[in-house]
Amino acid sequence: MTTTATAATPATIAARETMPRPTYYGQKGRALVWYWRACSAYDLAARRVGAGNVTEDDYGAAFDLLAKVIRYALADARQWERANTCEAYGNSPQAQADEERNNRRRAQLVEALGA
Repeated sequence: MTTTATAATPATIAARETMPRPTYYGQKGRALVWYWRACSAYDLAARRVGAGNVTEDDYGAAFDLLAKVIRYALADARQWERANTCEAYGNSPQAQADEERNNRRRAQLVEALGA
């Protein structure tokens, strides 16, 4: 008994593996965030391979790239917040210089207004 395999053409492969853009069905809260992430990943993949040609592999690669960008952006924001706390700024030479400059400006304003 022999079986013959039919060769898949690129058109049949593309028709079988392409995926539609995520659809909104009333998501709320955290699910809405994931919906927009999915849409962004799909749009990124569509820019790369062309609209209507997005496969699950393309979508997965775009979603992973966006996840890395989000992760690194959040880490960078956390690091910036740690370095720029109000305690660190309040005790810095920059804060003292800013305070002196503001005091001079207030004095100039009072003098200009004649109060």
